[in-house]
Order: sequence, then structure tokens, then C-alpha cells
Amino acid sequence: MSSQKTNNSFLVEKIALRLNNLPEKQKIKVLDLFHGNGCIWGNIKRLSEKIIDVSGIDIKEYASFSLTGDNMKVIQSISLEPYDIIDVDAYGCPYEQIKIISQKIKSEKIIFYTFIQSMMGSLPFDMFSDIGFSNEMVKKTPVLFSKNGHDKFLDWISLLGVKQVRFINPTGRKFYGCFVLCPRRNTK
Repeated sequence: MSSQKTNNSFLVEKIALRLNNLPEKQKIKVLDLFHGNGCIWGNIKRLSEKIIDVSGIDIKEYASFSLTGDNMKVIQSISLEPYDIIDVDAYGCPYEQIKIISQKIKSEKIIFYTFIQSMMGSLPFDMFSDIGFSNEMVKKTPVLFSKNGHDKFLDWISLLGVKQVRFINPTGRKFYGCFVLCPRRNTK
């Protein structure tokens, strides 16, 4: 089985998911954390009648794109409030990015995500801890805890107050979805 990462596999499905779940407003501001060459949001801007302003971040430098850097560092240092949508089209599990977003936002945001788990792909220990599994449990039987990773991810985002997730699963291990993330109430 190949472990090669492919930018924008299932592009039509990703675009359709986003087009069908845009906010009702006419002007939309998007923060795209894995922007790449801008193909997804470039197509959405072309296909939608809405005015869509996209700020893109990517670790690699692309010709059509201005901000090169680690999205984890960037989202910790900027205000997320200007954005209606935050797109987390990752190659793996976007736990870390969504965790930071959930801690920082002061208004509701639409989150688009990609969740990909390879055959034996491990998930973040902190996510397991958040949903009630100790590191010792996970280390003792990692194969057991690696199964059904997307279900565990959905359990975790439910702890953030997410009530509904729309997703598609075109391959069995790749999930493309969206949900509304509301500001967290101060529980501590």
C-alpha cells in the first residue's frame, strides 16, 4: 500500500462539500490552513456567486500563495475572529489544529476537515486522553485503539460541543467533513 500523499485527491467531492455548506452571507472570509496551490478554494470562488476572501497558509512555498509557515504557529499568533470558515484539509488527523481553534474562537466558525488514517495509523495520545483513555491503555494495545479512528475523532469533537457533522467517506480511510464550532464555555 502506498503512503504517498496526494494533494487534492477527491477534489470534486471536497469542492461539493464546501459549496453545499457555505454560510448564508454574501461575503465570506476563509482561513485555509493547508492551502497548497489554492486549488480547492480557487474552484469554489469560481463556482460560487458569493464573494470569498481566502487567506492561505502552507508549510511549502507555492507560486500562487503568499504565507509560508507552520499553521500551528500561525493560528496561535493571529486572531481567528475575522474568519467565517477555517479549512483544515490535513493529511492525517487535524486534532492539534482544531484544539487550538476551539480554545481561541469567540464566535461560531464553520470547520471543514480532512481526516485520513493509514492502516495502522496511530492517533494523538492527547485525543485519546480527552475521550477517556489513558496513555497506558493505548500503549498496551495500540492496534485496538487504532481501529475506527474517525469515530474516535467524532467522539472528541462532540466534547467540544459539536452537535452535527456532515461527512463523506469515499475510500474507507479518508473522511471529508464539516461542522459548526462554537466558542467553548469556560469550564475551569
